[in-house]
Amino acid sequence: MNVFLTSPTTAELKQKLLDRVADLDLGRRGYSPEQDRVIDEYFIRPLEAQNPTRYPVDSPLLGGRWRLVYSNSKNVLGMDRPPFIRPAGNSVYQTILLEQGMVINEERMLGLIPNKVRATFTVKPPRRVEVQFQEFRLGPIKARAPRTARGWLDITYLDEDMRISRGNLSNVFVLVRE
Repeated sequence: MNVFLTSPTTAELKQKLLDRVADLDLGRRGYSPEQDRVIDEYFIRPLEAQNPTRYPVDSPLLGGRWRLVYSNSKNVLGMDRPPFIRPAGNSVYQTILLEQGMVINEERMLGLIPNKVRATFTVKPPRRVEVQFQEFRLGPIKARAPRTARGWLDITYLDEDMRISRGNLSNVFVLVRE
């Protein structure tokens, strides 16, 4: 009896990842280093290995509005904040304006109060973007970001409707196009 093992398709891997993180409240529910390791090893890395976009930072696919579906970043998840001012599920977005070299991260607290961060970015092909934060805004209150507020992201997977990035603080972000 011959048994042929086939590798899962990219579409299957994407769906498995989305199914796995669907009930995790962006990654907050059940947060633990072990959960993070399992999701990374068995769901994210296999998909990254099939990245269809060779030079993601040069691709027009990078631009647009993206919704966060999973992260291990305690800061982005608001885990260092009291629960009532954490971002509401399905309210964390990133808009990338390629022509302007700008990115806007936004979330809603209590479902109402907008919290935004504006940054500029520089591409470092094939997959890195260096980010310099410019402004923080909570509702009508604005503050300039300090010059030290910067970092980088490697775009490790990019297609028409999904993006995975890894940051300089060992964070991973899974986003879907809006």
